[in-house]
Amino acid sequence: TPTDYNARTRYGMALMGANQQDLAKEQFLAAVRLAPESAVLHHNLGIYYMNRGEQTKADETFQRELELAPGDGRAHYFRGSTMQARKLYKEAKFQYDLATKLAPGLPDTYLSLANMLMETNPPEEIKGYIDNYLRYGGTNKGLGYHLISRAYRTKQNFPEAIHYAEMATKESPKQVVFWRNLGQIYSYARRFDDADNEDCDDRACTLRHCTLSVHTPSCQPRFQRMLIAETVPFCHD
Repeated sequence: TPTDYNARTRYGMALMGANQQDLAKEQFLAAVRLAPESAVLHHNLGIYYMNRGEQTKADETFQRELELAPGDGRAHYFRGSTMQARKLYKEAKFQYDLATKLAPGLPDTYLSLANMLMETNPPEEIKGYIDNYLRYGGTNKGLGYHLISRAYRTKQNFPEAIHYAEMATKESPKQVVFWRNLGQIYSYARRFDDADNEDCDDRACTLRHCTLSVHTPSCQPRFQRMLIAETVPFCHD
């Protein structure tokens, strides 16, 4: 019925799945108007904005969710995600830290911290984040090992960087960026024979369906954000 905000929310989710974004937005907004004090409905609207790339609106909506449900660690995590997307790293770190205190069992917070800080913070800190990510049920081991490898690579600790890069390729052998990272570290460490034996460049290029030399700009794999490979899930009352 028109006054059933749960039905509006479910219909909005269905419209999102059918790529009817504007109609989905109408349903989420209608649900919030019908139950403006529902933290869950504000959360779902924030997820809609986040998946649409409207990070500022998403952040504002998650902030409203926190006004209605103070202490929700998950909402702090999503606020941090919107800030990281806007390169507000200091603010994102503050929100992520709150999320780890309020919802320590949420694995994605630790993965996001590792991703954001891998090139600036000590590798041991990044490894600690990934250890927590896996301890609390994170399943993307390949990405976790890759982030640790990148942290050690930044500090030019090539033996450790290679160790975790090799673990990443074993866990996720179809990820272009993992093979490219391993090949580059082999080169930095002057382990050219290992790079040739593993065929890192050829693997990376094949996975990208590239027929050009991997040394040409068009075949340079870009670092892909894999933290939100799919749309973020909604919540239900």
